[in-house]
Amino acid sequence: MINLVLNKAIRSRTTYEVPVLYGNKQMDKKTLFSYSKFMNNICEEVIFPDKNVAIHEYDKNEFIRSTKIYNSHNEIVKSTIFEFKEKNEQGYFFIDRTLAGPSGNSAFFGINEANNTWRLYFNRVDSFLGYKKKAKFQLNEDGDPIEESQYSYEINSSHPILERVFIHSYDYINRKLDDIHNDIMKNGWSINLMSH
Repeated sequence: MINLVLNKAIRSRTTYEVPVLYGNKQMDKKTLFSYSKFMNNICEEVIFPDKNVAIHEYDKNEFIRSTKIYNSHNEIVKSTIFEFKEKNEQGYFFIDRTLAGPSGNSAFFGINEANNTWRLYFNRVDSFLGYKKKAKFQLNEDGDPIEESQYSYEINSSHPILERVFIHSYDYINRKLDDIHNDIMKNGWSINLMSH
């Protein structure tokens, strides 16, 4: 899935899918899954296996507001609406309005104190991830997900089944180098450029 929380320093994200065999990650067999470009409060994601394009929009709280997925015929194949509720020191509370009727599906995206990972879970079994799904994330030092594990589960089971794994890498905006680039493009070369 795309980042639920927007980091405005991200320029782009490359995502690889890692196959899972009997609950084990096959890291040596990862394949390119998607490439995403972030522009202000919009992210455009090209999803290679399905030949789809996803447009993600973020709200004023820098939390995901909506996702529309288009197929290769430019037809909408999935549309998801999210409603940000609140943020606290533990994470983000929001409503997934995909499948759960007028009241939506209350959800939480936040830290799991036990092992310093982040988790995503829902109050109802149907969500934008699918039926009886949840996810766990490893974050980098910038707070962006670098490994995403999606699980299926049974209501009374403490052992979820690992189904999908995604690895994310980021290209971040380098303010100093971007300023130097813009200065060169506007004013030409100058001996004072490196003093920015």
